[in-house]
Amino acid sequence: MDMETYTANSMQGWLQGDAYGGYYEPFVSDCQPRASAAPAIGGWAQMCGTGPCWTSSNASGAQRIDRMIADGILEAAVFRLVQRPPQVVMPQDWWWPLLERFARAPLQLSAAR
Repeated sequence: MDMETYTANSMQGWLQGDAYGGYYEPFVSDCQPRASAAPAIGGWAQMCGTGPCWTSSNASGAQRIDRMIADGILEAAVFRLVQRPPQVVMPQDWWWPLLERFARAPLQLSAAR
């Protein structure tokens, strides 16, 4: 598991690393077999400088999930947190369909072989 991959400010930053995190490709490349990698994917709104990080957006979630599926990643690290007060629930609601798609993908790949 690698928690460095939670946050980044662009897809390129998530893949190669930027000032806010990332480093997905080096982490996945170092895991042999690759299916043993469990990259972390952030489930909350995070700030990068003065604005929200790219990894806080729904579009980023879909791109990261698609990449992980394409790379044969079988596990992802996502925390479910609830903070009161104020009421903050993580991951954000848009993550659930993406995580369901990710969870089903290895089964679909196995069935196709």
